[in-house]
Order: sequence, then structure tokens, then C-alpha cells
Amino acid sequence: MSGSALALADDAGAPISEPPDAAPPSQTLLCVVISPRPGGAAELAELAAAAIPNDRTLACSCAAEAIERADTAQKFGWPAAVFVFDYRGEPATDLAHQLRQVRKASSAAELVVVADSRDSFAFAACIQVAGAPEKLTFLLAPVQREEAAELIQMVTERYRALNNSRRALEEGAKSIRGLETNVKELQTRLEVAMHAARHDDLTRSLNRAGFVEELTARLARSQHRQTLLLIDLDRFKLVNDTLGHVAGDDLVRKICTAMAAVVPPGGVLARLGGDEFGVLVENMGEQGVAELCGLILRVCSQSRRVSGHEVQVSASIGVATQGAAASSGAAGSKKSSFHAGQLSPCGLPAQPARPAGQANRQPVEQQINHRRGEQRQHLADDQPADDRHAQGTA
Repeated sequence: MSGSALALADDAGAPISEPPDAAPPSQTLLCVVISPRPGGAAELAELAAAAIPNDRTLACSCAAEAIERADTAQKFGWPAAVFVFDYRGEPATDLAHQLRQVRKASSAAELVVVADSRDSFAFAACIQVAGAPEKLTFLLAPVQREEAAELIQMVTERYRALNNSRRALEEGAKSIRGLETNVKELQTRLEVAMHAARHDDLTRSLNRAGFVEELTARLARSQHRQTLLLIDLDRFKLVNDTLGHVAGDDLVRKICTAMAAVVPPGGVLARLGGDEFGVLVENMGEQGVAELCGLILRVCSQSRRVSGHEVQVSASIGVATQGAAASSGAAGSKKSSFHAGQLSPCGLPAQPARPAGQANRQPVEQQINHRRGEQRQHLADDQPADDRHAQGTA
């Protein structure tokens, strides 16, 4: 009979699956009586069986036999709860040896020793071996049936209560570990979701939402000089329309990787959507901003091979700088723009574009046409530059 078959109902006879309120079912326990005296073990086993009728009882002649049979009972779900030793008239060393074997095999079991009240050697040997006095109980001879039955019943119930508490703690710890695992999984999923919400799938850089969040946080936590660069790729649409979106995506990835390599430490690069990018840098002077814009323009205008074709695009950059006014504490800003036509021979912007309404588009286009040659056939020259990139931001 299995342990689960023995524990099908609680004291009221209700099924296990019923309750939250019903008491848990009682587990069948094992009481083992050990005595080398002929008939001694059987007599005590009979007494124990009457004291705990709902549990199991075994009679053995030595500890080795008791341990072996207790191990077999354990497989049926009957843990050895109580070992009763009756070694009256035997040497104390023999009793100590038997106790030591049982204590080593079943450290949680209750130990009951039948002893003569005048046998001080037996008391001393038992206490020395038991180690934990709370697990050791003496039954003084001559044995009274009622007293013996009450004692065996008491230690069995004590073991049952402690065992139930231990099982409850183990189940509680298991539940807590499960909850901790669930919390960690949820935390991991949340972090993945938050990362996905703030990052661009194509380039793995920040997206528009992540960029705005970062900019807002920087402006809120300090008054350090913030410089914002908004970058737009020129004639990128022609690549998409001619070679397809796969080629366009590949080009965006390569340009984003190249820009990330020139953004200074502490700077932030984001793809704002399509062919638009943003860069945020802190505490950078005008010369540093101009040099950074020049580097970005250079890496964007490099020729790249995508989908088996050499393609080249250019870029336009709008710049806005924020800082704190020393006198009044009010924030001020300065705006300018750069684009490919303003590159000096060294690759840096030659001069900022004039404000909107004053910018003259024709000289810029003439410079570009003069450099490349009006007769040169190139994929990047079939699309005219957008007016909004040739003008300064108001």
C-alpha cells in the first residue's frame, strides 16, 4: 500500500482535494521496538500497537535489522518516527552501540529507552550518544502498560507535529522559491519590453521615445550645456525606391554603426525614424560641435556597397545648443545647420548656414554640382536636395 493511499482523507473523512479549511491528512508513522531479549520486542510492540492503532509497529532484535526494515517501510511512505530500546540486563556499551547506529540512520526519530532507575551507566551512555536530549525519553522499569502506552503515544504525536511543521516549512520555502523565480522572470520580461520600447529594432540604437526620454532626463537633472544634432540623410529615398527596402535597411544599419563610432563618450545616438537620426552631447564647445558635425557628414557621405551596388548618400545636420545664462539663470539657445555642401577640404563644416529667409540655395547646389561634375552619372545625384536641409532652423 502506498503512502498516498494511506492518506486519502482527514479526520472528518473529507477527501484531500476538498478543503482549504479542512485539517491536513495524518501521515502513517512507524514505531520500531528493538530488544535482544527473547519475546521482549514482541511484547513491547504489542503494547505500542495498542497505543498508536493508526500507525505501524515493528519488532526487531537489533539496530541493523531495525534500520533495514525501516528503510523498506519508508518506501511505502511510513517514516520511522519512534525507536524503542529494551536492553535491560545488557551491557551499557551494547545499548550505546545500538543507539549510535539508529541515530546515524534516522537523526529525526524519537528515541525511547527502557531502563532500570538504578542503571546510571545506561543513562550516561544514552545521553552521550543521543546528542539532542529533547529526542531522548526514558521509560523506567518496571513497565506499566498505561504509562508506557501514554509515553509512546506522546512521542509519536510529537514527531508527527514536528514532521508536519517541517513539511509545511519545506512547502512554504518551495512556494517562495517559485514566487521568486516568477518575479525574476517577470522582471526579465519587463526589462526586455522596456528595452524594446526604447530601442530601434533595425539599428539597436535608441528610438525616438528613448531619445526624448534621455534628453528630458538630462535637461531635468542638470544645467550642463546640451547640444542636440538632428541628422537627415539626403537622397536616401532614391536608394529605397531603386534597390528596395532591404538595401535601404542595410544602408541605414551601416551608417548608424559608422556614426556611433564617432559619437564621443557620454554622447547619445538615436534613430528617430526612417532616415532621421539624433545625437545628444553634453558640455561641448562650438569648435567641438563643428568638428563632430564634420565627422558625421564625412561618415554619412562615404560610398558603401549594399545589395551588390555602390551607393552614396549625403546628410544635413541641424544643431541646437542649450545652456544657462550667467546673469538671469534663464536658458538660452543657439541654432545652426550644416550639410554636405559646406564641407571644407579637411572635412569640417566651413561655416554655419544662414537663418531661414536669408539662405541662398543656389550657391550651395552649384558647389555640389561643380564638385561632382554636371555630367557625372551617380545614383545619389538623381534626387534634388530637400529645401528644408539647405535652410537653417528658425
